[in-house]
Amino acid sequence: MTLGDLNLAKICREHIQAGEQAVNDYLTNQLGLFNTKEQQEWMQTLATFLLDTDQQLSAASKNLFVHPNTVKYRLSKISERFGFPIGKMPETWDLFVLCGMLRLVKKANY
Repeated sequence: MTLGDLNLAKICREHIQAGEQAVNDYLTNQLGLFNTKEQQEWMQTLATFLLDTDQQLSAASKNLFVHPNTVKYRLSKISERFGFPIGKMPETWDLFVLCGMLRLVKKANY
């Protein structure tokens, strides 16, 4: 783990310690943007890309068992939705937090 990983975990835990209702409100607010099955696949791709593979496209595609172009496509759709390239900091920070919280509270398959 890196210092950045530990900082992300700390911030996610702080959100979670605010209580179940606060977590549910946050996730509902954020995930409301991703309500179709296809969009949920985008979130899974985003979480894998950001949290598991150090933003490596080929590693993310291997972890997800999809073609690298599929990962590119999904990330481009997310980029369009938010208006910035995925991975660009500090803009992507909130997406790191969202993905981290999803993992910590074990929501869906993120």
